[in-house]
Amino acid sequence: MRVSLIARFLLGLSYWNLFSLIQLDCTIAQPVNQNNDSVLELVQTDSGLSNSAYRLGGGDTINIDILGVPDYSGDYQIPADGLIDLPLVGSLNLEGLTIIEASNAISAKYANVLKRSIVAVKLKASRPFNIWISGEVNRPGSYGVALKSGVGQNPGTQYSTVLQAIEQAQGITLAADIRQIKIRRPQRGNKEIIINVNLWEMLTSDNPSQDITLRDGDSIFIPSTQSINLEETRQIATTIFAIPIDRPRNVTVVGEVERPGAYVVRGGDTGADFNVSGQPTVTRAIQLAGGIKPLADIRNIQLRRQTRVGAIQKVNLDLWKLLQSGDINQDAILQQGDMIVIPTAPDIDPAESPELAAASFAPDEIEVSVVGEVRQPGQVKLPPNTPLNQ
Repeated sequence: MRVSLIARFLLGLSYWNLFSLIQLDCTIAQPVNQNNDSVLELVQTDSGLSNSAYRLGGGDTINIDILGVPDYSGDYQIPADGLIDLPLVGSLNLEGLTIIEASNAISAKYANVLKRSIVAVKLKASRPFNIWISGEVNRPGSYGVALKSGVGQNPGTQYSTVLQAIEQAQGITLAADIRQIKIRRPQRGNKEIIINVNLWEMLTSDNPSQDITLRDGDSIFIPSTQSINLEETRQIATTIFAIPIDRPRNVTVVGEVERPGAYVVRGGDTGADFNVSGQPTVTRAIQLAGGIKPLADIRNIQLRRQTRVGAIQKVNLDLWKLLQSGDINQDAILQQGDMIVIPTAPDIDPAESPELAAASFAPDEIEVSVVGEVRQPGQVKLPPNTPLNQ
C-alpha cells in the first residue's frame, strides 16, 4: 500500500514538472522596454524574438507540439493566406497572431477532440520582412529586409532596425526632422499602433533604444523639419544615416557669381585644387560658379531647399561671419536640388575688398576695363587685389 502511494506521488510529480516545462515556452518574460507611446515586451523564443511583439504571417515556419499526441505535432510553414491544415480539426487562420495567441487558438481548436489539449508553439524560421519608408529620405519606397542569422551553436535571428532601413533607402535628406519619426505597425483586425522615434536623442546621448527593431509591414515616415538649424544639419550630415559626403548632388547658383547656372557638387577629394577634402558646401558651389563678383552681398546669401512635400525652406547665410569669426555653420552643407541666391550689395565698403578678394570663394582672376590715355585700352585679366598702377 505504501509503495503504491509513493509511486502515485512520483508519477504526479513528474507530470507536474513536464507540464511546467511545456508552459515555460509560452511564458512572457518580464523586462518591458518602453519608448514614448510604444511598449515592446521581450519574450524568449528559439529565434530570439519576442513572442508578444512578433505576429505570424505567410512564410513563417513554426513547430506545433501537442502534448501526448506526436502524430498531430510537427513543423508547419504558414502560407500566404495564413491558413494551416491541422489533423482532424481542419484549417485555422494564424495570420496576425502572436506565438501565445496561436498556441491558445490551436488548443481551443482541439478542445472538442482531445481531453486535455496542451499545445506549445515555437517559431523556427521567420519570413523576410517588407517595410515601407517615405518622407525625407533619398529613395522612398518599399523594401525587402533580409534577416541575418546570429552566431554560435544555437544562433538567433538579427532583425533590421530603423537606422538600417534608412540606410537602405540611401539616407535621410537634410530637410528631415529626425526627432519626429513615426513607425506605423499593423495589428490584427485592421488596427495599428504608432511608435515615435527620436534619432536626435540617440545621437546626443547614449540611448540606443531609439533604434527600434522593425516588424513585417512596418511603415516608416520621416517628416520635414519646420526650420533649418545649420549646426544640427552639419552634425547630421556626418552620420551613417545621411547621404555620403562624396555623393554628387545637383545644385543651382544664381546672382552675383561669375558663371551662374547648375552645378554638380560633391565632398571629399574631387581632384580640383580648391576641393581637396571636406563637405559639399555653399562655398564649394560658389567656387564652381567661378567665384563671387565684386558687387556680391555675402552677408545676405539665401539657401532655398525644397522638401519632399514641395514646400520651400529658406535660410539666410552670412559668409562675412565665416571670414571674420570662423563660423563654419554659415558655410551650409548642400543637398540635391538646393538653390543658392547671391544678391547685389546696396553699397560696397572699400576696406572690406582686400579680404573678400583673398577669400576661398573669390575668383582666381578678375576682368578690368581700362580706357582713355593708355597704350592698349580694353579689358585686362588680373589677380584680385592687384594695385592700380599695375
